[in-house]
Amino acid sequence: MAQKSKWTMNRISLMVGIPLLLAFVYIALNSKPATTKPAPIISEFRVIGQTEDKKAGSWEVELSWSTQHADEVTIEPEVGKVEPDGTKKVTLTANKAFTLTAVNPGAKAERILEIEFPAAK
Repeated sequence: MAQKSKWTMNRISLMVGIPLLLAFVYIALNSKPATTKPAPIISEFRVIGQTEDKKAGSWEVELSWSTQHADEVTIEPEVGKVEPDGTKKVTLTANKAFTLTAVNPGAKAERILEIEFPAAK
């Protein structure tokens, strides 16, 4: 006559617990820690040159910027998406404020640059 085995709570716990423990150990050993990118930094945003066009009544200014840890950088108004570091010449006919925005998935940084010309006063 065959002997019947009893499924006790200890046996059931072992049958369920050991595979769960092995799965947990596997995941713990093979998962990579989450990496968080530092917040974007705007190191510089300034005017590095300006030229007056008296005939046209306008100014050409050269904007310069430098950022760190940014996935996307924009300058508004008029300029749009730019590289993380660079320069751009813009023509102005009046005082204007530009906003440099540096963004990554974790954070955002902004800096405003107001340009005022003596001729525009």
